Amino acid sequence: MKIVPLTSIILIIGLGILGYTLCSDQATTMNLAIGASGGSTDTEPSGLRQTNKDLEVEVATISKERADSLKQQKDSFVMMQRAVEERDASERKLEENKEARSEWEDKVKEAQARVDEVNKEREAVMATLRSMPALGSDIDLASAVEKLASVVEEEKKNQEQMKKDLEEKGVVRQSATEKVAKAQAELDRMTAINEKFAREYTKNSDEFSILAVDPRWKFVVFNAGKDSGIVAGTSTPMLVKRGSEPVITLRIVSVTGGQVVAEYDIEQLPQGLQLEVGDKVFRQKPLGS
Repeated sequence: MKIVPLTSIILIIGLGILGYTLCSDQATTMNLAIGASGGSTDTEPSGLRQTNKDLEVEVATISKERADSLKQQKDSFVMMQRAVEERDASERKLEENKEARSEWEDKVKEAQARVDEVNKEREAVMATLRSMPALGSDIDLASAVEKLASVVEEEKKNQEQMKKDLEEKGVVRQSATEKVAKAQAELDRMTAINEKFAREYTKNSDEFSILAVDPRWKFVVFNAGKDSGIVAGTSTPMLVKRGSEPVITLRIVSVTGGQVVAEYDIEQLPQGLQLEVGDKVFRQKPLGS
């Protein structure tokens, strides 16, 4: 029972001595390594520490130069990109200039064609001007224009005179037209009168037979027809004849549907004569007179 604790104590003590020895060896080994690299345990860098510091400084320097180089490359790339864009813009401008030049060339060709056409027309005009007796065949353009202006001015005066004459003739024509219209109206009126007279005149030879006689009331009745033109009153007096001799004058009292009632003055009858049915009635005043 007492041997186990003692053994444990001895083991622990042995482990402690071993650990101390190992720590001392590690420290000695580190000092030897530092010394071999030219360093020491002091605060001043030496050996590997100095080398590491120098490497850090060199790396920083290289990093700055690399950054500057990268920046220069970036600026160069930006300048190159701008140059490419300017080149593209120049190429586009060149293409536009080519198109504009082509358009202007077409316009110049069109203008030249028009000039040629104008020259042809000018030659044609000159040929026409030279053919005019008033200008002559050996006239140039300036003289032709001057003479043509005088010819135009003279023609203008002639036109104005013709217009004036035409207006005067128009006034005369208007007056004559009005006179003709009045004459035509009068002719139409006279024609209507003549036609009416002709229609009425054909009725002058009409004769009507007395259909009834009333000696007491001194009336006679005869049928003249609807278109006889006989009206009541004294405007169409009628005459009774027996044979070829007139007997008495009648005054129209009424006209109804062509049937005429007329009265007479018995004192105008020849003595011993009476009106009878069948006696003929004529117009005393012919129609149209």
